[in-house]
Amino acid sequence: MANLDWLVVRDLYEIESATFWKDSLEVRTGEIVPEHCRTEVFLMPAASHVEKEGTFTQTQRLLQWREKALDPPGDCRSELWFFYHLGRRMRERLAGSTEPRDRALLDLDWDYPVHGVHDEPSAEAVLMEINGYETATRRPLSGFAEYRIDGTTAGGCWIYAGVYAGGVNQAARRKPRTEQDEVALEWGWAWPLNRRLMYNRASADPEGRPWSDRKRYVWWDAERGVWAGPDVPDFERTKPPGYRPPPGATGPEAIAGDDPFVQQGDGKGWLYVPTGSLFRTEFGTVVVQEDICNGCGYCIPACPYGVIRAPGSIDLRTKPNNLGMHLVVRVLVAAAACALTASCGGPARSAPSARPPHSATGSSPAQTVSPSAAEPSPPAPASPSGASLAPVPPGFVALPDVDPSILTDIRYATAHNFVGRPVAGYRQPRCLLTRQAAEALHHVQTAALARGYSLKVYDCYRPQQGVDDFIRWAGDRDQRMKSEFYPEVDKSVLFDEGYIGGPTAHSRGSTVDLTLVATPPRDQPSYTPDRPLVACTAPAGQRFPDNSIDMGTGFDCFDPLAHTAAPGLSTAVRDNRALLTGLMATGGFANYPKEWWHYTLGGEPFPRTYFDFPVA
Repeated sequence: MANLDWLVVRDLYEIESATFWKDSLEVRTGEIVPEHCRTEVFLMPAASHVEKEGTFTQTQRLLQWREKALDPPGDCRSELWFFYHLGRRMRERLAGSTEPRDRALLDLDWDYPVHGVHDEPSAEAVLMEINGYETATRRPLSGFAEYRIDGTTAGGCWIYAGVYAGGVNQAARRKPRTEQDEVALEWGWAWPLNRRLMYNRASADPEGRPWSDRKRYVWWDAERGVWAGPDVPDFERTKPPGYRPPPGATGPEAIAGDDPFVQQGDGKGWLYVPTGSLFRTEFGTVVVQEDICNGCGYCIPACPYGVIRAPGSIDLRTKPNNLGMHLVVRVLVAAAACALTASCGGPARSAPSARPPHSATGSSPAQTVSPSAAEPSPPAPASPSGASLAPVPPGFVALPDVDPSILTDIRYATAHNFVGRPVAGYRQPRCLLTRQAAEALHHVQTAALARGYSLKVYDCYRPQQGVDDFIRWAGDRDQRMKSEFYPEVDKSVLFDEGYIGGPTAHSRGSTVDLTLVATPPRDQPSYTPDRPLVACTAPAGQRFPDNSIDMGTGFDCFDPLAHTAAPGLSTAVRDNRALLTGLMATGGFANYPKEWWHYTLGGEPFPRTYFDFPVA
């Protein structure tokens, strides 16, 4: 926003978009200097919902009209007033122009009735135009089927066609529940066509009979030859259940009488199985086929080579209820993978018809992920000191080979983390990153050292098997580290609250968890399992003596206080977090707002690839 010439903000309060130039994280870090910021900000006071007329819409698609309770104070105005009078003034300024570029604005229909002391334009008149009307007679359309492509009708949005049917504001209806049935078609108006349940043809079986007489909703009335029921049928009203489309049929004619999902081209309900984009090559590599991959990443843990191999691999009866749904979904996906993707179902299978595998580069047609073990392996302890180090895969580097001055404290290779033991896949306390991320960190370290600080990393690349280990841990009863890492959060909600999830950006190799340490760094005592645990939210002098500058919480603290911009932070903590954020921004890293320590490189080389080679 600092690159804009001007910016218009309309709100009830002076929000951060209006004050970024004088009071923001970028100002505190020196990225923006208010005296030199070129952007001119215009803050226009807005009207609240009780100070203007119009509709509310909620998740049932129900439009309910609200009347204005009082005029907005002072210079506050509604959005409708602002845009109407802005357009009016622009048209007045351009009146008489012969420039072709001005025709679009001058030829607009912009004649709305106004009322009140501020000349507020009529919201009902706008609603009527959105509804649609015949251009010759101005008769409001009763539904979207009346739209024509020959210019004889006009309208703002087809889904709202019918909200002003008969010249009546249907959204303003308020018939009491005691005077109508439970569907309540005369309370407000739902798009489209006042239909309260989408795909309600599915409430009847393929022959058009209610699945349950007690809960009958929409059914085929053979005597009248129409679909009947208390709701507006979401189906061609006279198309019988036995209708079959003729060869070559398109559009609505191609929807059979027993296919209720009319907004799909084939009328069918679709079940998406992202694991179908995987196949395993003869070399043992799991490959993501780019042309059918949507980038969600969830196929990696769902594949039989990830955390869940088959429906029976996790016993949901032993899991906390809040975690159960997450695991149920993952089990179902894995089951679908086994049933629908034979090429990902066994160690000896491959996909002969699939394209040949490619190396895992950002521009390759397919992306590769090293397979994890066929069975979930127990957590591997860190290798003893002096053990030989494994070669680093292509595209990755060991951080000390790029910048040996950056401190490391790889917690997941030790017992000092939220699971209380070394995590699967961490066989050595090493920081492995993509070369681009490591070189960007070197740039940040140079800037940090110039200000008297050094970076210290807690975690870098994280193998998928480590994520899988977290998921297994989330489902067991082990809470040995609760009093330090999640003292105020129940373990069963760690998934729901976003503290744990999979897959993680760490597995793409360009995400790092880190902090700042004042130079020269002071000694940090080693963690021992018999050390008393102190809440990660405790004051810096009481929690584990990390040599980091005070960031308000310890690393991996599952608590809202760890959110980067958490309220209630001291000025010193807020400034320390802002300093880290500003320094990381110089290297192109962006912060994850729920974890002050978590940063991902912009333009990372493997944005859709999740690796699983061990840190060894």
